[in-house]
Amino acid sequence: MSGSERRTQKRRHLFYYLKVFDDLSGRLLGHLVDITPDGVMLIGSDPVRIGAEYRLRLVLPEGFGTRQDLVVAARSQWCRRDTNPDYWGIGLRLTEISQADRSLVETMIYKFGFAH
Repeated sequence: MSGSERRTQKRRHLFYYLKVFDDLSGRLLGHLVDITPDGVMLIGSDPVRIGAEYRLRLVLPEGFGTRQDLVVAARSQWCRRDTNPDYWGIGLRLTEISQADRSLVETMIYKFGFAH
């Protein structure tokens, strides 16, 4: 996706700051604050290495269908101090996502997000 495509795609900030874990280690990477079907932004207490590959496990809100979580492959694109210096902003691009999971993300955006 080119830079101009990324800028024109609607972004969503979630009311629910959903927890996002590294599914392999179980470590909390951060809380989801921004999402598109192609990527996520987290706020976390620890930085991540740029270019690192992850299997993200997003814990879904209670009552959100029959699933409790969503697991997708992602690669960290950027990591920088948040405006609150105790936290880090982390951008990850989803690298593997099934059509069913993409639809789930779109439903999350519709139900829990608001236009940026």
